[in-house]
Amino acid sequence: MKKTTKSNKKGADAGTQYSGWTKNPHEEPVKEEIKIKKVKIASGTVNVYKAEFGEIDQLLDEIRKECRTHGLNDYACKNIRNLLDDTLKKIKLSEN
Repeated sequence: MKKTTKSNKKGADAGTQYSGWTKNPHEEPVKEEIKIKKVKIASGTVNVYKAEFGEIDQLLDEIRKECRTHGLNDYACKNIRNLLDDTLKKIKLSEN
């Protein structure tokens, strides 16, 4: 003899059960207030980003020194070359 169980078929339509994934139709929507701060800018183009080529040059010099220090064998030099190739590709893509 098979044992059958009754499942509760009461759903969200009955207005009593809500999961966290469904929207409760009885709740009122929350209105978000967005405050806008107006900033007056002088006429003309304003460049927000400032290129710091001095810092980039210092970093390149440091990389050059470390490559000479750690590139002691063929294996290390190939690894350094691969890393620098990947970095160069990323630099070329940085403008996009």
